[in-house]
Amino acid sequence: MYEDEWTVDWEDGSDWVLSWVQDAGEFFAQRWFLDEDDDHSYLDCPGPDLGLFESLETLEVAMGRSIPADVRDKILRYSRTHPITQDSLDAWGVSVEYEIERLGPDGEIVATIAPPGAEDPFARRWLPEWM
Repeated sequence: MYEDEWTVDWEDGSDWVLSWVQDAGEFFAQRWFLDEDDDHSYLDCPGPDLGLFESLETLEVAMGRSIPADVRDKILRYSRTHPITQDSLDAWGVSVEYEIERLGPDGEIVATIAPPGAEDPFARRWLPEWM
């Protein structure tokens, strides 16, 4: 584990590894399940359990529960001390862009490629299917 990664253990044996991705200005989550055949290895779990999330609230919707308070405090503090840089924002759509999971108006998770702070991240031009 790195200083900018936090692990949340679930009672089902899975681990959520959470981090802050400064270049994207977003939270990253990845869920891992122990391999039943080898208790020292993990199987990756793709889907909504993996990705960049606009906020911890969005991540909690994907997780289906709250992030433990101590982990939440640490990752928030880290994100505030390592904000996305203006250079990264200026490069968005020119040399880099990330798919980000956001909470839509109806409370469902919607993937967009809008940069952090976009006025309307759900505008058609930011939806991956229109790229």
